[in-house]
Amino acid sequence: MKYILFIFTFLFFASYDSSTSQNGSGEEHPKVKNEALEKTVKDFFATYSERKDFDKFMSFYSNQAVLDDVLYGTRCEGKDSIAHFFDWNYGAIEFDTTKGFVQISKMAIGQNTASVEGSFAPFKFGGEQQDSWRFTTWLTFNEAGKIVLHVDYINYPLEMLEDSHSDDDGHNHHNSELEKGN
Repeated sequence: MKYILFIFTFLFFASYDSSTSQNGSGEEHPKVKNEALEKTVKDFFATYSERKDFDKFMSFYSNQAVLDDVLYGTRCEGKDSIAHFFDWNYGAIEFDTTKGFVQISKMAIGQNTASVEGSFAPFKFGGEQQDSWRFTTWLTFNEAGKIVLHVDYINYPLEMLEDSHSDDDGHNHHNSELEKGN
């Protein structure tokens, strides 16, 4: 599965030639790196990792954004639905605050897209210890620099995927009441 994700990510970003682009005359010239988007992506993950300012975290999303957590099987449409899904007040997560909750290992920035690989630090939820979870996240941004599509692939523990369900409020649960690790 990881190999397939790597190939798909490579092909996705291979469609963007990051070293040259064509101007109107057909000549090639150096393309300026999208530093603003890279800064936004780094700020997004730093805010997520610190888990202190939920309003700032949600400010990265457009009002019409879509979150697709592929392996968990959750799709949220609209900023309010995404805020409900991530609800940092829903459960207490304990992690080493000196290291942060998210560690980034790879990042690829396209014209309006970002692919990020990393891991969540080991953490406790409801007193239950969780190992580090790896993830791949694809983000697509609009012209205003807001996230319009957020796709997550997270290596949740198998028992969590087997026993997951949503309650009437849309919160995801499984047998130990762990919500996604956000």
